[in-house]
Amino acid sequence: METIPKSVCEKKNKPVFLAKLGNVMSVQPKKFDPSTYTLENPIMYTDEQGKKQVKGCYLGSYIRWRQDENGQMQSNAKLVKWEDGSYTMFIGSDAFEVTQTENPHTYSYLRIKDMYVEQQEASNKLMFKPCSIKHQSHIRKLESTLNPAKTMQVIHSFANHELKKKHLEQQIEMKIRAKEKEDQKKASQELNEDFIEEGASISEEEDIENFTSSENSSMDEDENII
Repeated sequence: METIPKSVCEKKNKPVFLAKLGNVMSVQPKKFDPSTYTLENPIMYTDEQGKKQVKGCYLGSYIRWRQDENGQMQSNAKLVKWEDGSYTMFIGSDAFEVTQTENPHTYSYLRIKDMYVEQQEASNKLMFKPCSIKHQSHIRKLESTLNPAKTMQVIHSFANHELKKKHLEQQIEMKIRAKEKEDQKKASQELNEDFIEEGASISEEEDIENFTSSENSSMDEDENII
């Protein structure tokens, strides 16, 4: 028979919050060990506008945890509640303003094989932003805005494609018209040459007939004289 493990969060009269960390802070799930600690490498990605962005937060804004010699859990983060009911999150020496909103009917569950076991109700949601504009997250965002990455974006325009196609069709049509004019001119020249040759042969025949008829008439006149 398999037993269901006990919840890590002891059910006391303390509220449980659902936290939206964003890019201003992050949680390192592994236990902090100075002998094996390595810096988290920032993840670079390109957004929709072609700009390079850093995914993740400033290294000093990582929430870490460890256990002391007595097995008690320690963390570099602390959530402080003030007299007016507001909260401030401290990670090391960095302070974050906390915005609290209601988040009813939200629970945390523990997954065990094919089932989920309810552990705790998280009826409130917390969102964080740095209290100081000199925080590294603000400085990094300002640097990326003032020094944007130089990129080249290729845009395929359907209008340019249609214009190029129309220009090509016009060139082809002009070539066809020029060819037709050249053929017509050539045919006209051949027709004129044939007409000139035919006209010359007809005039020669007429000259011969005229010469023959004139000789016959002169012979008749001579006979009459005799």
